[in-house]
Amino acid sequence: MIEYFYLQAGEKEMIGNVVIDERFPLPVVQEDLAYMFNNDKGIPWAYFIKGMVYVLAEEIDPENHQKYWEFLQNYDPNLAEKLVAEGAKAAEKGAKDWALRYWQVAARLDGNQPELLYNYGMYFLEEAARANENSKREEMLEKAEEYLEKAICIKGDWALPWYRLGFVYRHLGDWAEAKEAWQKARELGVPAEVEAEIEQLINDIDRIELVESQFKSGRASLAQGKLKQAALLLQPLVKKYPDWWEAKYYLGLTYRYLEEYDKAIAVLSETVKQAPWFISAYNELAMCLFVQGELEKAADYLWLAIAKQPKDAGLWTNLGLVYQKRGQLEDAAKCFYKALEFNPKDAFALNYLAELPEEYRRPC
Repeated sequence: MIEYFYLQAGEKEMIGNVVIDERFPLPVVQEDLAYMFNNDKGIPWAYFIKGMVYVLAEEIDPENHQKYWEFLQNYDPNLAEKLVAEGAKAAEKGAKDWALRYWQVAARLDGNQPELLYNYGMYFLEEAARANENSKREEMLEKAEEYLEKAICIKGDWALPWYRLGFVYRHLGDWAEAKEAWQKARELGVPAEVEAEIEQLINDIDRIELVESQFKSGRASLAQGKLKQAALLLQPLVKKYPDWWEAKYYLGLTYRYLEEYDKAIAVLSETVKQAPWFISAYNELAMCLFVQGELEKAADYLWLAIAKQPKDAGLWTNLGLVYQKRGQLEDAAKCFYKALEFNPKDAFALNYLAELPEEYRRPC
């Protein structure tokens, strides 16, 4: 990727504020070298600087790093600013790797440039949007937050990083901080179309906060045993937001406690489909089916849950209860002992096991 050139023996050259000689390796990115050779041109010093940026950003040839850092620090007092601009040009052309290289080196030369910090933050914000994994997405958002906040610390009256920071906070789930950032951007002055967008964004958050408040009130009512009130609060949320599996789960739980099992089964069945990783939904659905006498279906859902979480004593206990109801006492005993294997003090497993005939009350 890199080719090195040297001055001729005994030759010296003044480059900017730096004198170099034949011992100084001058790096050129191969793609630039090919372009220059095809156009019969010499090698401009800008290409050597680009080569140094590549070597330093990619951390190759570490024996030359000190030379290159000293060269870049003394070459031009405004070099960091110019590298920031080169990075921005690269980003506009879609060359994200080169943008990041320029900004990395610029940050090392002068990390107090708000424009650099803003561009760096925007790079990570865009990477977060492309991330396929939640952990990677959150990591990129946290880096974007770090650099945008640093830009604001240096240039607090710059509206643009405040505006972008609002999106970072929103994606991280900190709506209050998002609103504050957008309000600050609006106070500092943004174009009319951006101000209209900010107004819409803040209104959306206000609505979300209202919905979240209603959801929390529904959960609190459920916890306090105010079941009808919980149902009244959760029902409209499930109707308006059909993809909100968590609201469905708590509504299903409310229906179960109200002994409206048909409704509970319908809602919890949807919850399981939408959130197949959420083990509690399988368990609650199975227990509703158990009460309704649909024992085979109840066992099927418990086995699905156990396949995902095999050391959950509660699941094994409930499965044993299903088998006990079906008259499969040996299978029931096996399940109760399995529950006790993972939780020797499981009171339910101990009690259900004690109810079995004596011949089944022995380890299987």
